Amino acid sequence: MLQQEPQLLSDNKIQEIYSGANLSEGELNNYICFSIVLPFHLGLTEFHTITLPDAAKKNYLGFVFRKHVATINSVKHHCSSVNMILFSEELCKRGTSEELLSESFDTLLLELNSIIFAYMCVKKNSQCFEINPSHIDSMCFATRKTDGKRDTSPILFLTDILNVNAEESLLSQAELNEFERVMYVNNQQLNPFLKIKRMNLWAVSHQRKRKFAEAVVIAQASLEQFLFLVWKDLYPDMNENDFRDITFKSLMKTQFHEKLGGRWNLEDQSCEAGRYYQFFYDLRCKVVHTGYIPTRAEYEESIKHLDDFILFVSKRIQDCASKYPRLAQMIGLPSEK
Repeated sequence: MLQQEPQLLSDNKIQEIYSGANLSEGELNNYICFSIVLPFHLGLTEFHTITLPDAAKKNYLGFVFRKHVATINSVKHHCSSVNMILFSEELCKRGTSEELLSESFDTLLLELNSIIFAYMCVKKNSQCFEINPSHIDSMCFATRKTDGKRDTSPILFLTDILNVNAEESLLSQAELNEFERVMYVNNQQLNPFLKIKRMNLWAVSHQRKRKFAEAVVIAQASLEQFLFLVWKDLYPDMNENDFRDITFKSLMKTQFHEKLGGRWNLEDQSCEAGRYYQFFYDLRCKVVHTGYIPTRAEYEESIKHLDDFILFVSKRIQDCASKYPRLAQMIGLPSEK
């Protein structure tokens, strides 16, 4: 990562830049501003400014680009710094909680990637790419102006907790034993459900990087692999082509219900299967078919229903352990969501 200095624009500079813009006095007196350094340079003039409405058309988002040169081991790296500004009277009055800062940062980063995408289309420049928090410094400076009063000192905002080198506690003896067991089982390919665990971790990694659309797609793929492995064990005489010929609804309502019992009605929101289908699967379809990018709140709400559904399936298998002992032993009950 390229270390940055505090490059937050002064309030006077922001007022100067936006003096002729179509912003109300309330908006100019209420904003949250972040300063980040991109890992590449954009060919834009000093203080090049882009202002756009957010997706809901409730607030304005401002982006002010500057050239930034970082010297590392005597080598100059040419980059662009960006002041990302969210003008919003409503948001600023909610305080400076970590949740509010994260929400604002996510909104701005999403639109910044749209700007980078447009630049890439014009320049066809391979050195540029859409970014996520892992591509920038793990901490950046932020400031807030509320009712015309700006913070006296910058706020240090953690952009990506995964980039912070925190010391891990040592494994306990029980954890060490489990660590060695999982390594052996994985190495010997004794439990195919471990592949699904890997995909779950990929989904979590994308979620932490604020790549919520990718996290949704990977989580759904993980579930489909999970259901396929369960189905294979429940119907050992069937093959993969038979699985492909079964509609998703038929799989739930007939085949799984026949073998495991329980409620599998995808139209009934009073059961886990229905809530998963109505909330998470519907979001997955929006992402895949329309290119929709979920918000953090949408992702977190929907993933709870997916987790509940997986737990439901796992419990049904455990309740039928006498009929399917091998499957029950491989799957166990999820210890974490």
